Amino acid sequence: MTIFLRFRYFLCLLPLCALLAACSGSAGSVQPDQPDQTKGETYRLGAGDTINIAVFGEAELTTEIVLNDRGTFTYPYLGTLTVIDKTLLETQQLITDGLSQGYLVEPKVSVTMDSFKDIYVGGEVAQAGNFPFKPGLTLGKAILLAGDFTERASRNRIYVVSEGAMNSKPIRISMDYVLKPGDIITVQRSFF
Repeated sequence: MTIFLRFRYFLCLLPLCALLAACSGSAGSVQPDQPDQTKGETYRLGAGDTINIAVFGEAELTTEIVLNDRGTFTYPYLGTLTVIDKTLLETQQLITDGLSQGYLVEPKVSVTMDSFKDIYVGGEVAQAGNFPFKPGLTLGKAILLAGDFTERASRNRIYVVSEGAMNSKPIRISMDYVLKPGDIITVQRSFF
């Protein structure tokens, strides 16, 4: 085989090697049993969430809202709106429908998430308390936010209760568990 043919053969294999490397690198990061619940299509709003409402060409209707304990807020022209347990898209449609009924012709409304409700980390951690949620937050990162484990902490007896879950019983989780807004984490004490 001449040097030219070997070089050409090598060039043909390069894209295949790059494709295989890309596929193998992403396989370990997928968590099919935990879909990202913070997207506008699936995440359900709750008390403490902060949303941004923008209406194109209407500066007085563009605002930032923090949802109260009942998941409601007062909006110009529409009064009190209840958006607890609604998605961002459902909230956007609610405002669009309301404004188009005698206030604006074809309003262009955008509702985006500014910040999520906090998580709570308690039990055997250095600094128990509320911490801001960010998408992709794992239990391991949350433990670090709480100042790490105490000496008495059991690293395999960590439980979460998710806000709004049908089953409110604590679920045992591992360090790579991806948290959701409003989760309450408890680190149990070790027996030894």
